[in-house]
Amino acid sequence: MLQFGAGNIGRGLIAPMFSEHFAKIIFADIDKTMVEEINNTSEYTVSYYKTDKLKTIRNISALNSSLNQDKINTLFEEIELIGVSVGTSALKFIAKNISEGVRHLYEKKVSNKISVIAFENTYRGTSKLKKLIEKNLKQNEKEFLNQNFLFFDSAIDGVIPDQSSSDNLSLVSENYYEIIVEDSKNQFLDYENIIKVMDIEPYINRKLYIVNMGHALIAWAGFFKGYSTIEESISDPDIYKLFQGAIEESTQVLVNKYPDNSNEIREYAEKIIERFSLHVMPDQIERVGRNPLNKLTKDERFLAPVHMYLEMEDDLPKSLLTACAMGLNYANSLEPIDNKVEVIEKYMGLSESSEAGKFIKNKLNELIN
Repeated sequence: MLQFGAGNIGRGLIAPMFSEHFAKIIFADIDKTMVEEINNTSEYTVSYYKTDKLKTIRNISALNSSLNQDKINTLFEEIELIGVSVGTSALKFIAKNISEGVRHLYEKKVSNKISVIAFENTYRGTSKLKKLIEKNLKQNEKEFLNQNFLFFDSAIDGVIPDQSSSDNLSLVSENYYEIIVEDSKNQFLDYENIIKVMDIEPYINRKLYIVNMGHALIAWAGFFKGYSTIEESISDPDIYKLFQGAIEESTQVLVNKYPDNSNEIREYAEKIIERFSLHVMPDQIERVGRNPLNKLTKDERFLAPVHMYLEMEDDLPKSLLTACAMGLNYANSLEPIDNKVEVIEKYMGLSESSEAGKFIKNKLNELIN
């Protein structure tokens, strides 16, 4: 397996899930120190928070993805799976690595069936990656790509905070993790602990609207109250109540959108509430709450369910809207927002004169003042 990205998700979630299925995992990363550390030690451990569980990842190596394209090309002749966990902004760079590998196989007339999955916290990240790869290919190379490469969208879940250790590779992970892969044509091989579904849409959105939304809410609300960690924040009764209310509103939206999955969605929401209230890992509000304006765009984790809620209900999703105001308050603390009305309309897609727009503006004024 070739894994682009040797960060927390790549080492702490992806590699442990696939290490038993592959004789070797090769990491590709631009962090020179990380690459050297992996090649010097050849193994590391992942321990799981509040358990005695420990997993050792062996038979690993690494290469610098910005300096070793020839080696990557050679690997394409033998690998079965490419994983990508680099952050959505870096997908364009990985697309170049992969397109060069595709071109290498095409020119050498080597047919090797390779599956590609972008394990990213974004909507259909693998589909986005494929489009970026195709931009770098000629028509005949695109045809070769479609004949020899299989692309699978995924949804991933698991919290692995930034952490320092005497062993730079080893990590502590939340004892909750999930990888779901869309496989409508039954082409993806069976791997233990990997869940395959026909349509990943409900699973992507439940993760985004419940887990990612709730996590950011806890951070922003905790910042307002002067906390520094997620643990402190969720222990506050007022924040817990807001967190629970926002999840209930998002759950209403999801159940309405995916009625066939309604029972599963409700069970998932209850599990997430318990997960964050009882077993959340120590994590910094600064890390979880980062990039607030990106998380407050109209298609993201807060405003997407807000807009759907407003279409299906007569009242306002007050918990979600309160969380949006707290996100703007956090953003304002990082860099003062000169035109709050423009942000509400431009980013959030809400008219200032709408009831939802007025609610956010009034709540934000309360928080700032």
